[in-house]
Amino acid sequence: MFRLEHIEYLLFLVALPLLAWVFWWFMNRQKREWEAFAQNRRSERFLSGRVPQLSWSQFTVVGIVYCLAVFSLCNPQFTSEAQEVEIESSDVFVALDISYSMLGNDMKPNRLTRAKNLAQQTVEAMEGNRVGLILFAGEAYMFMPLTSDISSAINFIQAANVNMAPTQGTAIAAAIDLSMESFDPDTETGKSIVIISDGEDHEQAIDDAVSRAKDENVFIFTVAVGTDAGAYLPGVGRDNYLFGEDGKPVVSRVNEAMLREIANDTGASAFNLSKERNIDQAIANNVSQMEKQVSEVARFTSYDSIFQYFLLPLLILVLWQFLKPIWSYYRTSKIDKQRV
Repeated sequence: MFRLEHIEYLLFLVALPLLAWVFWWFMNRQKREWEAFAQNRRSERFLSGRVPQLSWSQFTVVGIVYCLAVFSLCNPQFTSEAQEVEIESSDVFVALDISYSMLGNDMKPNRLTRAKNLAQQTVEAMEGNRVGLILFAGEAYMFMPLTSDISSAINFIQAANVNMAPTQGTAIAAAIDLSMESFDPDTETGKSIVIISDGEDHEQAIDDAVSRAKDENVFIFTVAVGTDAGAYLPGVGRDNYLFGEDGKPVVSRVNEAMLREIANDTGASAFNLSKERNIDQAIANNVSQMEKQVSEVARFTSYDSIFQYFLLPLLILVLWQFLKPIWSYYRTSKIDKQRV
């Protein structure tokens, strides 16, 4: 099979008729000037070989060189071989906390922004695996099912905000349960959940959800977002803080201990976003060690480029055009010496 890798360069051939017209115009102009200067054959023979004259043979050479250059740019290719490649992957759900407490600014600019940045980095590091996105606050919501389309996952993460959650809270158990229900039960591929949250609320149902994940060999990685010092939550009114029923500003603190316990119970790792770096790579490295299964079979075709076969005659013609005047001068000088 033959193809041009960069077929768009063929548009340069459109200029060839224009070059032919320009060449024809200069050739006619030269001819008129020549006829005005030399009215007989004797003058023409005297000047022959000393005044270069345009001819269609010269344009033909230029046109061939131009076409060869264009085809070289297009990079002509022939099919070398076709092969099928099995793509193996693991299944990973990223559960992102979008509760109101994630607006705490103990991590600049706020917890949610930092959590979204980490979620995006984690998804990018997961390339080659199937990734899904779950958002949770008072309830858990399936925002994107498992897919290999990493770019779509990133777009969904960037769009996440606290206004998407009609009820507030930190329903980590609901996020785990929704992830478990969304995994394909008929596959034996590695399954894991990445929870990115401040873990502020502790629900009784978490223990049951973690036990189920452990029984089904699902690893739960957790990332604590926030600091031990905590932060006041933004609100409307006095000092722009959110106030509780006791009339005091609400302080949100990260519950790292609870998140670490969830990860440890499933044999996974726990991280703290305010204290650790390269968390995305650490999670990706752990996922890469899990059992994988063939998610799709891709067919790849390799091509051999043959642009060099167009460059070789091009270089020969260019070299010939360079040497031709030298040879013509040498031959004319030799003839003149013989006449003398």
